[in-house]
Amino acid sequence: MRVPRLGLLVCTLCALAALAAAGGRQFWLRHVGSDLVCSQDLAPVDALVIENFDPNYLLFERAEALYRGGYAHRVFVPTEANSDSTPSVVAIGFNDVMARVARLPPPEVIPIQEIEPIELNTALAVRQRLTAEHIRSIMLVTPGLRSRRSNLVYQAVVAPAGIRVLCMPVFGRTTADSWAHTWHGVQEVALQTIKLEYYRLLVLPRYRRSPAASPPISLLDGRIDEGADGMHDRAMNLLDSRRRLFWYVQMNVGVRAHSSAVATGQSDRG
Repeated sequence: MRVPRLGLLVCTLCALAALAAAGGRQFWLRHVGSDLVCSQDLAPVDALVIENFDPNYLLFERAEALYRGGYAHRVFVPTEANSDSTPSVVAIGFNDVMARVARLPPPEVIPIQEIEPIELNTALAVRQRLTAEHIRSIMLVTPGLRSRRSNLVYQAVVAPAGIRVLCMPVFGRTTADSWAHTWHGVQEVALQTIKLEYYRLLVLPRYRRSPAASPPISLLDGRIDEGADGMHDRAMNLLDSRRRLFWYVQMNVGVRAHSSAVATGQSDRG
């Protein structure tokens, strides 16, 4: 039986549309993950700064490889401090164990007070230490899916002090390409996206209006004054990001459906 040309054309167009939709979905999922990752820079620097807020051995392993490769000769780790500004013994213990297992020389500790916004206050404390030590360039060794936020903060806080900031994202099982395969990955990407927008639209604009404020800084006190113009700018930024947020919600719905289908397929194979 001969298939009419019109019917064949319709079937071809439908097949092409289905392929484009499948390929486009993978493209956008990859774009969501990569939007959270800083550009990797590899060049010799004065020091490495390990962002170890959540203990992560892979950060120390990568730092050891960079140290052994001659990319830096000093390693700093911002570490939680007690109320008297002395480093926490427990936090130092975690650092020492991971450094020893990774065969990394004991890193230098920078005591920090974990006061919101933590990333901003950490960068301010790091800037003070680096300036005192006459460090002129650093490489930020940081978890991959939070690396863009970290890089934005350090570029805004540390770079104006004349310190060159490079970024080295470190990944475990969850990457910019594989995050949609598990619920944990979806949760991590959603959390990091919210935090990235929080810093980009609220924290950093306020900080740039009062860059001379001394740490620790809180958005609830009066040392970062936004003013009427700042309120207007932030409102306009939020309006401009409406489409992005709406698109992100749509993508999450698609990811949930995809994850459910994967889980169903696995249970069927089992």
